[in-house]
Amino acid sequence: ARGRRLTEVTRHIAAVLGVRTAVLPMSDDRVETHVLVMDGRTPRSLHFQEYLVQRGGQDAVRGVEYRGSPRAGVTPEIRAAMEHARAVIIAPSNPVASIGPILAVPGLRDLVRSAPAPVVAVSPIVGGRSLKGPSDKFLRWAGVEVSPLGVARLYLSSLGRLDGLVIDRLDEADGARIGGLGVRVHVADTMMTGPEEKRRVARSALAWLEELRCPAPRS
Repeated sequence: ARGRRLTEVTRHIAAVLGVRTAVLPMSDDRVETHVLVMDGRTPRSLHFQEYLVQRGGQDAVRGVEYRGSPRAGVTPEIRAAMEHARAVIIAPSNPVASIGPILAVPGLRDLVRSAPAPVVAVSPIVGGRSLKGPSDKFLRWAGVEVSPLGVARLYLSSLGRLDGLVIDRLDEADGARIGGLGVRVHVADTMMTGPEEKRRVARSALAWLEELRCPAPRS
């Protein structure tokens, strides 16, 4: 793959695996999440995968850095996709360590903010805990409440826009406060314990997005 753009390499891998959906990296440039932890009394910077896989995500988060993001550029494919998007869904990944480096690429936030389609997120927090991985630790480091309400506030402040949030039934009581931020709420079973559950959440979010795009006429 030497000399090839990351977008081209990703397209080739997807084709080999039989993935029909277009998978696009946010940039062809290298962007990495690094996590600052304390190794005894010594500060140590770890690549996010080292933090998560090798050390099991057990260390307290002392800082987060998106290396390479200031010099990275949005790809033409991403720009075109965002400018013609029918829907924008922020997946229930770690808002700080996984979604954060994507939004840190210069120009990406502006594309999301100006997208001609509803922008919604699926909350990675259910009942005060992460659906998967150490999202709660990173949210606490960022000073964000570990709840769907905290996630809504984070995306509103970082993007300047969030049209809707999918939350789990366990957090239905948060719906009114999230709605008070001007964010529409869709309550569903978001626990993804297997492939079928993941498909169910995706179908539910897409159906709701269609309602947001084409609201029913008033009687």
